[in-house]
Amino acid sequence: MHWFPCRGALAAGVVSIFIAGCTSVDTSLVGPSAGPKCQVSVGGTPASFGPGGGTGTMNVATTRDCTWSITAVPAWISIAGDRGGQGEAAVPFTVASNPVPVPRSGAIGIGTEAAVQINQEAAPCRFSLNRSEDSIGGAGGALTVQLDTLSGCNWSATSDVPWVGISSGQSGSASGAVGLQVAANSGAARTGTVRIAGVVFTVRQSAGGAGSTPTPPSPTVPPPTPPPPSPPTQGTVQIEGNTHDVKGKCPNLSFTVSGRRVETSGSTTFSGMSCGELEKKDRRVEVVGTARSNGTIDATRVTKSDD
Repeated sequence: MHWFPCRGALAAGVVSIFIAGCTSVDTSLVGPSAGPKCQVSVGGTPASFGPGGGTGTMNVATTRDCTWSITAVPAWISIAGDRGGQGEAAVPFTVASNPVPVPRSGAIGIGTEAAVQINQEAAPCRFSLNRSEDSIGGAGGALTVQLDTLSGCNWSATSDVPWVGISSGQSGSASGAVGLQVAANSGAARTGTVRIAGVVFTVRQSAGGAGSTPTPPSPTVPPPTPPPPSPPTQGTVQIEGNTHDVKGKCPNLSFTVSGRRVETSGSTTFSGMSCGELEKKDRRVEVVGTARSNGTIDATRVTKSDD
């Protein structure tokens, strides 16, 4: 302790306590030394997410007296709790589903010193059609199929049959429309398939002419020729008439009666006349026999009808 006259100058950093008699007492004050700077570390649980997203926790580690605040958050991550605090803390967060088929990553920052990295898998490419099949008339025509998928998912369309063509939308990388052109059908009803992004689309077409305007017949076309008469039914037959065009030698004769060819043999019975008599001249006869498939009659009996 020092005593100074009243007129003396006071030195900096010295507290003067004035005492009676124009004297003062100087006392020096020394502040505490600066403590260590606050250290903050963070971690995320989990650090990786699937394409559907989910919830996690960011763990903040620091001393009890140190404060902290969240300064950076990706748009696809939301913080459920407070964005700042003091000392250790667990901050919940939510990761949104990934809408694109590309992986992504982002960091949740604490001040300028620490950050936790969050990774998310790409969204899977899925493809769906607005319907699985369609029908069209025999005249053919156009069909349109809608494909739904994520932007960035590549696809193509191919036909499994030659009569269905891809007129538009042969490929793409997002949702879109595929145009089909079906050719006219000249035959029976048919079914074909088209593959759009690997998904099968079925096309059913009616038989030729169905669903179209019929073509009028040409006036120059002659009327159709009637079919030839069917041959006589096989079995026992009986006819009567004059014999014509007699050929052969007894007993094997061949002649015509009422437009039917008749043949005799050794088993044929002649009544009222002899075989030789029929061989020499035409006679009116009654013939009973069996018809062949070609109409010829195998005679079992030939009877003379007049003298």
